[in-house]
Amino acid sequence: MTLPDDRSAEKPWPNVGYASLVLALLTSAYALSFVDRQVLTLMVEYVKADLRINDSEIGLLTGLGFSLFYVILGVPLARLMDSSDRRTIVATCIAVWSLMTALCGTARSFVTLLLARVGVGCGEAGVNPGSASLLADYFPKRQLPAAMGVYSMGIYLGGGMALIAGGQLLRAFSHLGLVSLP
Repeated sequence: MTLPDDRSAEKPWPNVGYASLVLALLTSAYALSFVDRQVLTLMVEYVKADLRINDSEIGLLTGLGFSLFYVILGVPLARLMDSSDRRTIVATCIAVWSLMTALCGTARSFVTLLLARVGVGCGEAGVNPGSASLLADYFPKRQLPAAMGVYSMGIYLGGGMALIAGGQLLRAFSHLGLVSLP
Protein backbone atom coordinates (compact mmCIF):
# COMPACT_ATOMS: atom_id res chain seq x y z
CA MET A 1 0.00 0.00 0.00
CA THR A 2 1.32 3.45 -0.96
CA LEU A 3 0.94 6.30 1.47
CA PRO A 4 -0.66 9.47 0.02
CA ASP A 5 2.54 11.53 0.38
CA ASP A 6 4.85 8.83 -1.04
CA ARG A 7 4.56 9.54 -4.75
CA SER A 8 8.09 8.41 -5.56
CA ALA A 9 6.88 4.85 -6.11
CA GLU A 10 4.27 6.00 -8.63
CA LYS A 11 6.30 8.44 -10.68
CA PRO A 12 8.36 7.16 -13.62
CA TRP A 13 11.83 8.68 -13.26
CA PRO A 14 14.05 9.62 -16.22
CA ASN A 15 16.92 7.26 -16.88
CA VAL A 16 20.07 7.80 -14.85
CA GLY A 17 22.09 9.05 -17.83
CA TYR A 18 19.60 11.78 -18.69
CA ALA A 19 19.17 12.81 -15.05
CA SER A 20 22.96 12.98 -14.71
CA LEU A 21 23.19 15.17 -17.82
CA VAL A 22 20.60 17.54 -16.37
CA LEU A 23 22.54 17.61 -13.09
CA ALA A 24 25.79 18.38 -14.93
CA LEU A 25 24.19 21.20 -16.94
CA LEU A 26 22.57 22.78 -13.89
CA THR A 27 25.79 22.49 -11.88
CA SER A 28 27.70 24.11 -14.76
CA ALA A 29 25.18 26.96 -14.91
CA TYR A 30 25.50 27.46 -11.15
CA ALA A 31 29.30 27.44 -11.42
CA LEU A 32 29.21 30.01 -14.23
CA SER A 33 26.98 32.25 -12.14
CA PHE A 34 29.71 32.30 -9.51
CA VAL A 35 32.39 32.97 -12.11
CA ASP A 36 30.40 36.05 -13.05
CA ARG A 37 30.10 37.17 -9.43
CA GLN A 38 33.74 36.62 -8.50
CA VAL A 39 35.61 37.84 -11.55
CA LEU A 40 34.54 41.43 -10.89
CA THR A 41 36.33 41.30 -7.55
CA LEU A 42 39.59 40.65 -9.39
CA MET A 43 39.11 43.77 -11.45
CA VAL A 44 38.06 46.22 -8.74
CA GLU A 45 41.07 48.53 -9.10
CA TYR A 46 40.87 48.51 -12.90
CA VAL A 47 37.14 49.30 -12.83
CA LYS A 48 37.61 52.06 -10.26
CA ALA A 49 40.30 53.69 -12.38
CA ASP A 50 38.50 53.26 -15.70
CA LEU A 51 35.11 54.51 -14.55
CA ARG A 52 36.53 56.96 -11.97
CA ILE A 53 34.40 55.59 -9.16
CA ASN A 54 34.96 55.28 -5.42
CA ASP A 55 34.86 52.41 -2.94
CA SER A 56 31.21 52.99 -2.08
CA GLU A 57 30.22 52.68 -5.72
CA ILE A 58 32.29 49.50 -6.04
CA GLY A 59 30.45 48.20 -2.99
CA LEU A 60 27.14 48.84 -4.75
CA LEU A 61 28.36 47.07 -7.90
CA THR A 62 29.70 43.98 -6.15
CA GLY A 63 27.18 43.85 -3.33
CA LEU A 64 23.84 45.56 -2.98
CA GLY A 65 23.23 46.35 -6.66
CA PHE A 66 23.45 42.66 -7.48
CA SER A 67 22.27 40.92 -4.32
CA LEU A 68 19.21 43.06 -3.58
CA PHE A 69 17.55 42.14 -6.86
CA TYR A 70 18.83 38.57 -6.66
CA VAL A 71 17.09 38.14 -3.31
CA ILE A 72 13.94 40.10 -4.13
CA LEU A 73 13.24 38.30 -7.42
CA GLY A 74 14.17 34.83 -6.13
CA VAL A 75 10.87 34.33 -4.30
CA PRO A 76 8.45 35.39 -7.08
CA LEU A 77 10.46 33.46 -9.65
CA ALA A 78 10.35 30.36 -7.44
CA ARG A 79 6.61 30.77 -7.09
CA LEU A 80 6.22 31.18 -10.86
CA MET A 81 8.13 27.95 -11.35
CA ASP A 82 5.50 26.11 -9.34
CA SER A 83 2.90 26.90 -11.99
CA SER A 84 4.94 27.24 -15.19
CA ASP A 85 7.53 25.40 -17.26
CA ARG A 86 10.63 25.45 -15.05
CA ARG A 87 12.98 24.59 -17.89
CA THR A 88 11.87 27.62 -19.89
CA ILE A 89 12.17 29.93 -16.88
CA VAL A 90 15.65 28.67 -15.99
CA ALA A 91 16.77 28.96 -19.62
CA THR A 92 15.34 32.49 -19.83
CA CYS A 93 17.07 33.48 -16.59
CA ILE A 94 20.39 32.17 -17.93
CA ALA A 95 19.88 34.12 -21.17
CA VAL A 96 19.08 37.33 -19.24
CA TRP A 97 22.10 37.04 -16.96
CA SER A 98 24.35 36.21 -19.92
CA LEU A 99 23.14 39.24 -21.88
CA MET A 100 23.53 41.47 -18.83
CA THR A 101 27.03 40.12 -18.20
CA ALA A 102 27.95 41.04 -21.77
CA LEU A 103 26.49 44.50 -21.21
CA CYS A 104 28.70 44.86 -18.12
CA GLY A 105 31.67 44.63 -20.48
CA THR A 106 30.39 47.53 -22.56
CA ALA A 107 29.55 49.85 -19.65
CA ARG A 108 31.27 53.22 -19.76
CA SER A 109 29.82 54.71 -16.58
CA PHE A 110 28.93 53.73 -13.07
CA VAL A 111 25.19 53.95 -13.79
CA THR A 112 25.31 51.70 -16.86
CA LEU A 113 27.47 49.16 -15.04
CA LEU A 114 25.14 49.24 -12.02
CA LEU A 115 22.09 48.69 -14.23
CA ALA A 116 23.81 45.79 -15.95
CA ARG A 117 24.76 44.28 -12.55
CA VAL A 118 21.13 44.64 -11.44
CA GLY A 119 20.16 42.76 -14.62
CA VAL A 120 22.68 40.03 -13.81
CA GLY A 121 21.16 39.69 -10.34
CA CYS A 122 17.66 39.49 -11.83
CA GLY A 123 18.72 36.77 -14.25
CA GLU A 124 20.63 34.74 -11.70
CA ALA A 125 17.73 34.93 -9.23
CA GLY A 126 15.83 32.19 -11.04
CA VAL A 127 18.61 29.68 -11.48
CA ASN A 128 18.90 28.35 -7.94
CA PRO A 129 15.20 27.81 -7.13
CA GLY A 130 14.58 26.51 -10.63
CA SER A 131 17.47 24.08 -10.44
CA ALA A 132 16.37 22.72 -7.07
CA SER A 133 12.89 22.19 -8.42
CA LEU A 134 14.12 20.57 -11.62
CA LEU A 135 16.40 18.22 -9.73
CA ALA A 136 13.40 17.10 -7.67
CA ASP A 137 11.74 16.18 -10.98
CA TYR A 138 14.72 14.14 -12.18
CA PHE A 139 15.82 12.34 -9.03
CA PRO A 140 13.82 10.16 -6.65
CA LYS A 141 13.57 11.24 -3.04
CA ARG A 142 16.35 8.92 -1.87
CA GLN A 143 18.82 10.23 -4.52
CA LEU A 144 17.89 13.91 -4.31
CA PRO A 145 20.25 14.81 -1.43
CA ALA A 146 23.24 13.45 -3.38
CA ALA A 147 22.14 15.34 -6.50
CA MET A 148 21.74 18.55 -4.50
CA GLY A 149 25.19 18.00 -3.01
CA VAL A 150 26.73 17.75 -6.47
CA TYR A 151 24.76 20.81 -7.60
CA SER A 152 25.98 22.77 -4.57
CA MET A 153 29.58 22.16 -5.63
CA GLY A 154 28.91 24.69 -8.39
CA ILE A 155 29.55 27.48 -5.88
CA TYR A 156 33.09 26.32 -5.23
CA LEU A 157 33.82 25.25 -8.80
CA GLY A 158 32.72 28.66 -10.09
CA GLY A 159 34.54 30.61 -7.41
CA GLY A 160 37.73 28.66 -8.05
CA MET A 161 37.43 28.99 -11.82
CA ALA A 162 36.89 32.74 -11.53
CA LEU A 163 39.96 33.26 -9.40
CA ILE A 164 42.26 30.90 -11.30
CA ALA A 165 41.16 31.58 -14.88
CA GLY A 166 40.37 35.23 -14.22
CA GLY A 167 43.79 35.81 -12.69
CA GLN A 168 45.50 34.08 -15.59
CA LEU A 169 43.55 36.13 -18.13
CA LEU A 170 44.31 39.38 -16.33
CA ARG A 171 47.99 38.53 -16.28
CA ALA A 172 48.02 37.47 -19.93
CA PHE A 173 46.25 40.61 -21.14
CA SER A 174 48.30 42.97 -19.02
CA HIS A 175 51.54 41.49 -20.41
CA LEU A 176 50.48 42.06 -24.02
CA GLY A 177 51.15 45.77 -23.76
CA LEU A 178 48.71 46.44 -26.60
CA VAL A 179 45.68 46.16 -24.39
CA SER A 180 44.89 48.30 -21.39
CA LEU A 181 42.48 46.93 -18.85
CA PRO A 182 39.60 47.17 -18.52
